[in-house]
Amino acid sequence: MNIYAGLFTLYLSISIATSIFVGGAIGANNAQQARIYTKCSVILVVGVTAAMILILALARDDIVGFYTSDEDIKAKAIAALGIFCIALVPDCVIYSQMGAFRGLGQ
Repeated sequence: MNIYAGLFTLYLSISIATSIFVGGAIGANNAQQARIYTKCSVILVVGVTAAMILILALARDDIVGFYTSDEDIKAKAIAALGIFCIALVPDCVIYSQMGAFRGLGQ
């Protein structure tokens, strides 16, 4: 849960920046620039997510070991971390798109 909270704040900040940039572009009557900002936001969060998944995959033993020393719990937590990594991908895109919709006034 702590890992997700940290990543959520990162996605939330990108979402807020996206809403600001998209809102500014729409306010300037520049729909093409708003599309570019939205695409860049998606590319950014997918790239950041890929990097985070790679870090989580490479350091999973150390990350889980920070929270527990029980080997049975570690094994279950490492398995859950794999599921967590899969769930990050749609979450990151959803947060990015939420920012774009907020910028559009939706």
